[in-house]
Amino acid sequence: MLRKGLFFLYNILLTVLLLLGQPLYAQQLSHIDFEVEDQQIVVRYDLQGNGPFSLSLYYSLDGYNWQSVPNNACRGAIGDNIQAGTGLQLVWRPLEHLDVLEGNLSIKLKALYNAPVISGDDKPDLKKAVNYSDMQFLFSETQAKGMKIVAKYPLSVDAYPDYTASNLKKELEFHRFIQFDRKSAYISGNYSKGNGIDDEIIGTSDLPYALLDMNNFAISLNFKINTQNKAMPILYIGQLCRQVGIEISNTNTLFCTFDNTEKKVLSTATVKANSWNELLLVYTKKNISLYLNRESILKYSYTFNDCLSKYENTGVKIVSANYANGSAFKGYWKELNIYTLAY
Repeated sequence: MLRKGLFFLYNILLTVLLLLGQPLYAQQLSHIDFEVEDQQIVVRYDLQGNGPFSLSLYYSLDGYNWQSVPNNACRGAIGDNIQAGTGLQLVWRPLEHLDVLEGNLSIKLKALYNAPVISGDDKPDLKKAVNYSDMQFLFSETQAKGMKIVAKYPLSVDAYPDYTASNLKKELEFHRFIQFDRKSAYISGNYSKGNGIDDEIIGTSDLPYALLDMNNFAISLNFKINTQNKAMPILYIGQLCRQVGIEISNTNTLFCTFDNTEKKVLSTATVKANSWNELLLVYTKKNISLYLNRESILKYSYTFNDCLSKYENTGVKIVSANYANGSAFKGYWKELNIYTLAY
């Protein structure tokens, strides 16, 4: 057991696992060893492959609830831009973020290749960009409807959102195979078992209904696809219920689905591959507005059924997959922002 003010080692079991990134950029963790020194855990390992890599540390007590170790609780060879080499070392100081560490401890290392961004273009092709800064358009479309921001996911290196509506801090729920760099998150889009363990998708943790009014909300996202003429979802609100979804058809036309994909409404826009697109969905007073690159592409009036409160009891997730048919988004996400009605 590690406890603040007292040090005692009790039944610590180290299990080191390697989670591979894209096979094209294979890596190998080997010669992994650890020891406890004072009130810190020292992990040593060798890393082979074509880097740079992002290396993350995870831990579990008694085989439950894997948790990520904050990078600021570690020093050494952890975080971004880790180059392959032998004799690499990281030092974890658990008591910098935990009051006590007690039980059977398992540790997991994850090394992911820092996927390059397809294009150096960091801004979407904006038809109305002359009169707007990057954020003014989002503010004008949400604040005019009485909305405030609930959560901001930069989706760069840090997987934690910046909640401005409360002190709640929750990690992304589905991010095990997501490759973060300083600009975006790469999503490989493999829907495996639909259990969130093997799926290569991204999604938020439960956003409590106390923070998010699903009768008045808005979501903005920058996304990029690298494959033309491939049908896929961009995002869905809800897993079991799927209140709203935004998808791309095999002709690259954007469309919305409502109430478990029972209703489908086409937009007037198509998506180009290999360029960033700015998406904004606003739902208020039973009216749906969808914007692509700051241009209105869909307006529709619709009343949702009450499936969210029946099936998503603890809150709503926003995910990059359609759980109804097992399809998933493949490409890049960044700057996911969630708004709700300001009370």
